[in-house]
Amino acid sequence: MSKGVWVLADIVYWFFYIPLTALVVIALVTFPQGMFKSVVQPQVLEAKIAEHRLFNKVSVFDPFLGSRKVVRDDFRQAASLYLSEKPFAYRMSYDGEEYVGNRDFFDVAEPLAPIKYQKFVSERQLMKDGRKVSVKLEQVYPYEYDFE
Repeated sequence: MSKGVWVLADIVYWFFYIPLTALVVIALVTFPQGMFKSVVQPQVLEAKIAEHRLFNKVSVFDPFLGSRKVVRDDFRQAASLYLSEKPFAYRMSYDGEEYVGNRDFFDVAEPLAPIKYQKFVSERQLMKDGRKVSVKLEQVYPYEYDFE
């Protein structure tokens, strides 16, 4: 083989194969570290569970139809939910009547919801005194919990 072929092989070796090998090794080291160090944040799951719990608490089970479509008379008492140490808040409202769980956190977090906090809003149509009312639930969670 001629000398030019060996020069080309050296160039390909130093400028292609060695950097490609370095990239593969770096990727094999950093990707698993990044995956194992990332913490799973359960806000979406907790918001869905809290939504179902709250809507079940404020509605009455209809034994004839087998559904929960009627708002309870003691709405404010039923809308109260045990709050844990985690920073989250909710507001449940219908027809001008509302209940806010963890009001201090809600008043701070709700205006900053798209930026610093996640906001989950759900609405259901329920019956109250023979008419349909819209029951709205707004929940606010931080993007990441601080587990320290």
